[in-house]
Amino acid sequence: MRLVTEYANPISGAKMSKKLVPRERADWIGIPVPAIISQKLFDKVQERLAWNRKRYRNPPTTQLLSSLVKCGYCGSSFYSYQRYYTRKRVDGSTCVSHKAAYRCGRHVWRASHSINSNVPCCESTEKVAHTLEEWVFAAIENTFFDPIKLRERMDLFKTRRPITRLEKELEKLERSLQAYEARKQRIMNAYASGDLAKDEYVAKSREYDNEILTLTKRRVSILEQIPLFQKTAVVDVAIQQYCEAVKTRHKQCVNFETKRQFLLDYVEKVTYWNNKIVVHGSVPVTMKSEPGHEAETNKIEFQIEMCTANTARKSG
Repeated sequence: MRLVTEYANPISGAKMSKKLVPRERADWIGIPVPAIISQKLFDKVQERLAWNRKRYRNPPTTQLLSSLVKCGYCGSSFYSYQRYYTRKRVDGSTCVSHKAAYRCGRHVWRASHSINSNVPCCESTEKVAHTLEEWVFAAIENTFFDPIKLRERMDLFKTRRPITRLEKELEKLERSLQAYEARKQRIMNAYASGDLAKDEYVAKSREYDNEILTLTKRRVSILEQIPLFQKTAVVDVAIQQYCEAVKTRHKQCVNFETKRQFLLDYVEKVTYWNNKIVVHGSVPVTMKSEPGHEAETNKIEFQIEMCTANTARKSG
């Protein structure tokens, strides 16, 4: 290794820094190093490593809900694993059992930190794979096939007068956007006149820009939703077609590949926490546009909640 010194840039104000970079192989100097372990032990370790490569070591596999399950407690993604367990029976024979489950990834992330660190722990528990998959398909079969039930799970239609509510929220957003634009203009004038320091100006500008970006995204989302209420017939047809398509695809789920692709096409994510699952999805609605323009497609999101018998028994 050799030490490289980088000098300060008078234009940008960068400070001098030092770093180590590897030398060319031709410049290497070899020295004798005594063996730390014996040759016999080294050969034995190599044999064990070769034996491990030939044995079963939980190879990466794809479950039905892989990449779809999220933790309802901390928001992290779940990962799936499978293992084989052996135990001795009373008669002396060996029993081999298989287990596949989903588990929150924060448990692994937390284990990589010190016990004394302030990294928060996740209180979610793992769930057996076939049980969670059965719950998800039960929620789909109970709701996805019925347009009335599916419409009831859409937050967009839960208020009595959604148009009035959205218009009021839109007016409030417009006022907030104008207020932040005015604040941004004021700090620009203060910085130009020398009444505001550079660091304070940059910090406030970033803060106002983030708020303006958040409000603008919400404004665009509302503007996309308002036409859906004005054309309820188009929305009802879209929901009806969606339910029929889901029902047809569900009948074609005869093996792992077809079930997996069905979930990827119609389920956006599944949140799990404390024996409660929430299936998230959306119905595409295509709005007809003027001649010469492409049709606009909006999405109506829905959530299907399902509690297990254990949760219901505890709450009762």
